[in-house]
Amino acid sequence: MNWLRKIGEQWFLKSKSLPKIIIVGIDTHCYQLAQTLIEHKDAEVVAFIDDEPWTNRTELLGAKVHYPSDMAALVTRKQVRLIIDFDTSEQVPLSIQQELQSLPVEQIVLSHAMPQPLTYWRTQILEQLK
Repeated sequence: MNWLRKIGEQWFLKSKSLPKIIIVGIDTHCYQLAQTLIEHKDAEVVAFIDDEPWTNRTELLGAKVHYPSDMAALVTRKQVRLIIDFDTSEQVPLSIQQELQSLPVEQIVLSHAMPQPLTYWRTQILEQLK
C-alpha cells in the first residue's frame, strides 16, 4: 500500500498548480534562489532572463533562458505571477519595464545586502505570492 500512497502524492503534487515566476539573471545567487524555490515546491520557474546572446535558449533547472525582450510575451503566455529581479541587475531596459507594468504581474527587487539571503529572499517571495 506504500506504493499507492506514493503515486497519490505524486499525482497530487503534479495537479497542484504552483505560482509561475521569472528570474532575471543567471548567476550563482539566481540559480541558488531558483533551486531553493523548486526544492520547497514554492513556485515554478518558467524562465530566466539574460541579455547575453550565448545563453539564449539554453536550459537551467528545467527553464529556458530568454532575452529581456521576451518577458511580456512570457508573462502573458505562461501566466506568470511574479518577476524576481535583483538590485544589481540592469538587464531589463526601461521600455520593457514600462511594458510589464501594464500586465497583471507582480515584480519584486531583492537586495544582496542580507546576512542570510536565501532564507530572507524566500520569505519575501512567499509573502509576495500570497
